[in-house]
Amino acid sequence: MGKFKLSRQKAHRVSLERNLLTSLVLHKRLVTTDAKAKQVKPLADKLLHKAQTDQNLSTKRSVGNILHTKKAVKELFEVVVPKLPKTKGSLVKLVKVEPRVGDRANRSALVITKKPEEIKKKTTKKLKPHEKK
Repeated sequence: MGKFKLSRQKAHRVSLERNLLTSLVLHKRLVTTDAKAKQVKPLADKLLHKAQTDQNLSTKRSVGNILHTKKAVKELFEVVVPKLPKTKGSLVKLVKVEPRVGDRANRSALVITKKPEEIKKKTTKKLKPHEKK
């Protein structure tokens, strides 16, 4: 499916990708190693674009074949897709984060983007006089 083998056999790699996609949809954010994040980002973009363009029964079933749980499918179509911007570009951002504590492995966060007006609502919080910098 992707471009890396991730030192796994095909069945384990596909299962890992599906697990990561399910977690991304349920939590809207996923922190994992760089290689796994780069592997899953194009798959997540394709999944979100597919869910965004058509919301009929056949699309829900095909997305259900990719995601592991019915809860994730319901979350995707009822919560995530309405908040997505209408764009042809990428719907998932790849953000570098601090290395893992145990072995210093490079990590990245996959974040599902939101509509610009929703981002402005959350970030334009008025500061109290003692909080101004």
